[in-house]
Amino acid sequence: MYYFDDNDKDEVFEIRYKLHEYVKDNFCHSVVIDKLLKIDAVRVSLQ
Repeated sequence: MYYFDDNDKDEVFEIRYKLHEYVKDNFCHSVVIDKLLKIDAVRVSLQ
């Protein structure tokens, strides 16, 4: 585990921003819906 001190505030904000962007790009409801629809389309095409 990594601990930040007061001098690392910019680094903390950068990590938080990157984490937010990662979650938004991979787990946002519209992204998840698109992924599920693609899975369903593949499943239907295989039948």
